[in-house]
Amino acid sequence: MATHAEMQHRLMEFFRDKLEIDVPTPETDLIETGLMDSLVFVELLFQLERDWSVTIAVETVDLDQFRSIASIVAFIGQLETVQGRAHVHPAQDAAGLAGAVKVGTAA
Repeated sequence: MATHAEMQHRLMEFFRDKLEIDVPTPETDLIETGLMDSLVFVELLFQLERDWSVTIAVETVDLDQFRSIASIVAFIGQLETVQGRAHVHPAQDAAGLAGAVKVGTAA
């Protein structure tokens, strides 16, 4: 079972290795600092779905869930709870996962 800190470390590596973005700290605001623009955001969603075996319904995503590594870890934690999984790991077999997971705030 991965701890919160381990998940943050994995996600920091994910940003560095997959998205080629060095994020200084887990609390760094990815949007305010300009590290994440709309193209990087779309790539992030694609990579999370592919490598972490989750499904994200874009129309329900709250951008604040993706402001920092820490908030993304919390978002993944929400997905784990919704999907009834102990932890979602990169390249995990997607068998048994729910269809589209809708996580976000109501408009």
